[in-house]
Amino acid sequence: MRGSALALALLVTMCICGSAEAKPKPKSFMIDDAAMDEARDLLERAVLLDELAAGEDDSAVVAEKSAEAREREARRIRDASRTKPDARATQRAAALEAEAALARALARRQHDRARENRQDADEMRARALRIARGEEPALARNECDPPFSFDASGRKHYLVQCL
Repeated sequence: MRGSALALALLVTMCICGSAEAKPKPKSFMIDDAAMDEARDLLERAVLLDELAAGEDDSAVVAEKSAEAREREARRIRDASRTKPDARATQRAAALEAEAALARALARRQHDRARENRQDADEMRARALRIARGEEPALARNECDPPFSFDASGRKHYLVQCL
């Protein structure tokens, strides 16, 4: 009991008066408020991108199920038209197959967007961590003017850190 009271008294004295040894703060605690705000902002945007990616994946699953249903219906119509040829049924089957192909393409695009959003979110989290550790300075706002670049094919790509 006496040892713990002595340790508590020493701890209170160190908190009030400071320790005898002046230890420098770790680098992770030496970031300014602007850098901390940017790190928090990056983490919030990463969460939003993760939620957006989950929504894109859900939409892709719905599109895939829609494509499967249309393909089944087209097969059913084609099978029925084998026994009794019908030009209208054949056209309907062809239209359903085209709709199914479009739904599959939409699903692929949505999965790609979800993957890209997750990659961007991972990059934002990694940058926030580097900023919080003091390994990377906060982004100067003029670096985001303009917040995009163009690739060789002319497509616009937004800078992840400026989103």
